[in-house]
Amino acid sequence: QEPMTSQDPMTSQEETPLWHRMSSSESDYSDTEGGHMTRLRSFTSKVRLTALTALQTVVKHTERRTMFGYWSSFLPDAGTVAHNHQTLFTTILKDPLAKARAGGLNVLCSLLDGAKQFLSAADDSGEYSHRAFTPLNLQLAFALRDIHRSLLLALTAENSTLTLVQIIKCFSLLVANSPYNKLKPGLLTKLLNNLYPLLTHRDHSVRVACLTCVGAMASITHHLDELYTLFSSPSYTVDQLQTVSHQPASLTDQLQTVSLSSDVTVSECWVVRLCCDIISNKERTGRDEPQPLPVRLEALQLLTALSKTHFTLISQCLPTVAHLISDCILHDPDFTIKLHTAKLIEATGSSLLHILNTTDTPTHAQINKSVAFWCELLDKPLPSILQSTNHSSLKSCGCDCVSVIGGLVLECVVRSQCVMCVTMLLGLSGDDDRAVKGAAVRALGVLISYPCLRRDPVFISDVAMVIVRTVCDSSLNVRIKSAWALANLTDSLVANRAESRNLATPGEDLTESLELQVFELAIKAAGQHDKIKSNGVRALGNLLRCIAVQTVSSNASLVERAVHTLTHACVGGAVKVRWNACYAVGNVLHNTAVIHTHPHWCQHIFTTLTTVISDSPNFKVRINASLALSAPSQRGFYGNQYLDVWESVIGALLDSATVQDYTEMKHQQSLRLHLCLAIAHLTRLLTVTDVDNVVKLITNTDQQYTVFQYTARVLDTLYREDPDNKLECFRRANEHLEQLSAEIPAPDVSPLAQKSTDILTHLLTYTHQPVIFPQP
Repeated sequence: QEPMTSQDPMTSQEETPLWHRMSSSESDYSDTEGGHMTRLRSFTSKVRLTALTALQTVVKHTERRTMFGYWSSFLPDAGTVAHNHQTLFTTILKDPLAKARAGGLNVLCSLLDGAKQFLSAADDSGEYSHRAFTPLNLQLAFALRDIHRSLLLALTAENSTLTLVQIIKCFSLLVANSPYNKLKPGLLTKLLNNLYPLLTHRDHSVRVACLTCVGAMASITHHLDELYTLFSSPSYTVDQLQTVSHQPASLTDQLQTVSLSSDVTVSECWVVRLCCDIISNKERTGRDEPQPLPVRLEALQLLTALSKTHFTLISQCLPTVAHLISDCILHDPDFTIKLHTAKLIEATGSSLLHILNTTDTPTHAQINKSVAFWCELLDKPLPSILQSTNHSSLKSCGCDCVSVIGGLVLECVVRSQCVMCVTMLLGLSGDDDRAVKGAAVRALGVLISYPCLRRDPVFISDVAMVIVRTVCDSSLNVRIKSAWALANLTDSLVANRAESRNLATPGEDLTESLELQVFELAIKAAGQHDKIKSNGVRALGNLLRCIAVQTVSSNASLVERAVHTLTHACVGGAVKVRWNACYAVGNVLHNTAVIHTHPHWCQHIFTTLTTVISDSPNFKVRINASLALSAPSQRGFYGNQYLDVWESVIGALLDSATVQDYTEMKHQQSLRLHLCLAIAHLTRLLTVTDVDNVVKLITNTDQQYTVFQYTARVLDTLYREDPDNKLECFRRANEHLEQLSAEIPAPDVSPLAQKSTDILTHLLTYTHQPVIFPQP
């Protein structure tokens, strides 16, 4: 046997326990009487630290749903447990070793990460004082309050910088996962009161963590009066918020209340001013040194978060933000600063565009302020981003910025700036980098939908050529965005033909050869990946809607392939593909040139639609199929399938009560509405010889009373919610029935005909009286 001295040192180290190997040097211990206690304390602290590491590993590798059931074992249980109950906060608040406290915080972070779906049930906004038991939502709310309280105690007592940073990171996760719109106000106020002094901490890692936590607050999508009051004041004072009314509203409601009027003088809020000072290096550190790069980046991300969710604060100082953006893009040498500044441009532009799009009639002040913001950026900063030579991600982000300018603003900016944007995007669509190419094609797809650009035939041809070049690219991402741009291009063609009020004449937007090229590409796209196919069928429907008679006659095989592709897509593929295919078929049936030239195509289309409207498990697909069946404007277009369409619509109305997937319940009423609108449309096309046969379809069914019941409910809903628009279709149907009644000669036509018109009139008429079903 070999002596111990010859043992392999690596083998000896592997046999040594992990907690024993986590040691400092032997010089930490003395041979005095207290040395034994010091060594014991060191070993026990290593055991605690190793146990926390093991617990964190278990939490990370356990399913969130399973781990949530053990929360009460590690966290305070709604303030009802005894004081001697051991929790994670026992370690976080009382452990003498900073590493152990940080280990407890790491475990807490692992517990909070991904727990938003479970914590969303927490609610203490109501009155629960008289309950015989404590419901789960109140228990969760109490637990969240205890976590806030314990972390605040740890924040005020901590003297280790690394552990302090970990506490603030834990707060960031807690803010991101807590439903503050359901909790009583005050938690965010206490947190910000304790964070505000640390925003000027001497250690930049603490400042970064604080800005991250404030950014988590700013990213809360629910509008909270407490949070808005904290952020909106010109200067921050501790405990400034005493009483806050708690009335959460949606982000849309908040943005709709934004006033961009330049006539109103408002003060910059402290959080925006602080971020601007940090980014521009006006906010100096204690040693009068410039702000470190991580602090400036975090301030930029905070401004971006405010632009997305609290744009009211940004709008108050939009010129200052625009000047800051220009300064960062043009003069800052750091690439990451420029990249995050470009993301700030995109977020701010998106919020401005959302306000202009959601306002019924934007005021001149709103438009002028948006135009002023973009004019400053289009002058030099944005071209500088798009012309960046060595940074593809920056150019890609610049393309995204151009896509959020908006058509209303582009109409108002200088013409040379608009041309510059278009020219650069056309050039970047041929970039070697796939991300840049995809972003440029997507931006062109957005710009082609703006009225000021889609009326330009040169621009339409340029975009069409870009799509021809990129729709077969080797990158799937580029092909997806190119197909989306293709669908938008065809939407613009339909809009241009609709404005000319002559959908059957060839337009001047595309040459015939280029139009046929686009046709071929749309057919090819409709047979690729589902994300490409959905836009390919949409483009085919638009092209077939505005195709000219001469093109149909001279390219019959091409049009037949397109129709066959659409009908095949209606019954197969992803739900979005089938939904778009049914909508596209409806576009085809609006074009009389296709119907007159090749009526046998329509027979195939109607057969497919009647199958979809009866058998598709997705109600949204059925809705678009019913819209497509209502597209033909003449009775002759249905041919001998008119009664088949009637029968399928009546059958689909009865089958709407059968729901295979409960998620379709929310679309059930909409489906019945569109089916009843289809019935009204078919009734408007009735002829005298059709009346008897149609009424037999209704009265011969075993569930005729259900048919009348559904139509009565739909009419009642329309009468209460939308009495003018959709009810007009039923009024016209009734007027047509009155004309039919006058045209029926009693000696020559079946005696049932007059009674049949009465039945149809009853089916399509709303009365305030209780519905009396006609007898068969």
